[in-house]
Amino acid sequence: MVYYLRYNRILKGMIDLENEVAIVTGAGHGIGEAVAKLLAENGAKVAVTDVVDGREAVAESIESAGGSAIAREMDVTDPEPLPADHPLWSFENVQITPHNAGNTPKYYDRLADILATNIRRIEETGETEGLENQVG
Repeated sequence: MVYYLRYNRILKGMIDLENEVAIVTGAGHGIGEAVAKLLAENGAKVAVTDVVDGREAVAESIESAGGSAIAREMDVTDPEPLPADHPLWSFENVQITPHNAGNTPKYYDRLADILATNIRRIEETGETEGLENQVG
């Protein structure tokens, strides 16, 4: 909450986010919670997302302070990268998406599965093109 207090004093009233939509990842606690509250206090409609408990309480806190918020479970690591037809690409009026979520309880299992799949593919084909979760 130190981050929230520090940045709230600096930014309160300095930015107008009225009618903007923010999807805040990892917003059930810590820095994500602080960011969600700060954005809401400056007028943004906030989607409080997380895979751990706490997102509902944060959204309720924002609403009780006069802001606009919804709480949703969202794992930003699955699927990754987002496919072209993923619904997040077609959200209207989303201008703010701070990326501060950490890994999820399933992160390391998923990472190991991707690595094993890619190693098998390289061993079988000798190719590195088209690997899962390949960037660049």
